[in-house]
Amino acid sequence: MAALKRWLAGHPDAGVLYPGKTVAERLLRIYEDGVISADEREELNDLLLDLTGETEEHDQPLNLSTRLPFDEPTPTILFDGQEHVFTGRMLCGTRQDCERKVVDRGGRVGKTVTKRTNFLVIGPIASSAWLESTHGRKILRAVELRSEGLQLRIVSEEAWIHAIESG
Repeated sequence: MAALKRWLAGHPDAGVLYPGKTVAERLLRIYEDGVISADEREELNDLLLDLTGETEEHDQPLNLSTRLPFDEPTPTILFDGQEHVFTGRMLCGTRQDCERKVVDRGGRVGKTVTKRTNFLVIGPIASSAWLESTHGRKILRAVELRSEGLQLRIVSEEAWIHAIESG
């Protein structure tokens, strides 16, 4: 842990942008008192699992999406008049199927994340076109807009499907 803290100090630009900023802030907070408790160790492990999309049960490399930027708790997912943008591979159907479900419920579909975007829905399987293995430009842009105060919600496909089925 001390080596990672020293590395961050020597590479300050690594902690400026998502996801490095999120990891660096959490790491520095945890290490602030020089002691890492069992709870803090578990918190850091959970953070890194969310970042990579992995779970402790996986023992093979997977191509999973990050869970790090998801809104917690999951917000109410609305459709009427709301713009939804999709990224990653969806398990519930094709991108066109998902887009049709939004339109059928009175919503709009965007192709890119903009200030008009209300919901970014992240599929559980990472896209081969993503900038990084666990996230792409849509996720980076959504995190950036949220940090500027935009009420953009980032949700999992699972939460989105639950909203479709219960609504």
